[in-house]
Amino acid sequence: MSDTLAKLIKQQVITRQILSEVLDEVQKMKQVSNTNPSTSTEVQSIFAAFQHFPIYSDETLNLLEDYLSEKGRFKAAITEMSKMGGASPYDFMKRCLSSIITNGFASQFSWLGAKKKRVFRQLKVADLLLEAAQLNGVSDNRKTSEEAIKAWLRRAKERYISSLKKTLPEASVRRDANILMFLP
Repeated sequence: MSDTLAKLIKQQVITRQILSEVLDEVQKMKQVSNTNPSTSTEVQSIFAAFQHFPIYSDETLNLLEDYLSEKGRFKAAITEMSKMGGASPYDFMKRCLSSIITNGFASQFSWLGAKKKRVFRQLKVADLLLEAAQLNGVSDNRKTSEEAIKAWLRRAKERYISSLKKTLPEASVRRDANILMFLP
C-alpha cells in the first residue's frame, strides 16, 4: 500500500510541475499580448470600419470599392458577410445586399448591364457576395449565387417604389421613363 501511495505522490508532484510550467507560459503570452497590441488578430467589422452603409450613391460605392481593394479587408469582409445567414441562396443574398446597398441605388444596376443599366458583376461588392456565399455553403455553385443576385437586383426598383408609397401615403408615386416623380 505504501508503494502505491508513493507512486501517487510522485505523479502528483509531476502534475504540479507541468501545471506550473503551463501557467508560466500563459502568463508570458498574456504579457506579450498586452505590451504589443498591434499583433492582435482581431479584425474590425466591415460595418464598423466602413461608415457609409447602406450605399446610396456613386461616391459611397467608390469608397466601398476602394476599401475592398485591400486584400486583408476584402478577406475579413468575406468572413463577416458569410455569417449573415439565410435558408436559401436568394435569402442569403437578400440579407447581404439589403444591408449593403439601398433599393433606390440598386435599381440602377443589373448583373450584366441590361436595359441600359450599370454592370454589377464587375464590382468588388459582387465578388465579395459570391465568395461569402461560397464560404457560407448556402449555394451549390457560383451560378446559383449569381442568379440570386440577379433576382434581387431585378426587383430593386419595385421595392423602392413600394417603400416610397409606404412612407409617402399622401403623395402619388408614378414611374415615367425610369424617373420617379412625386406628385402632390
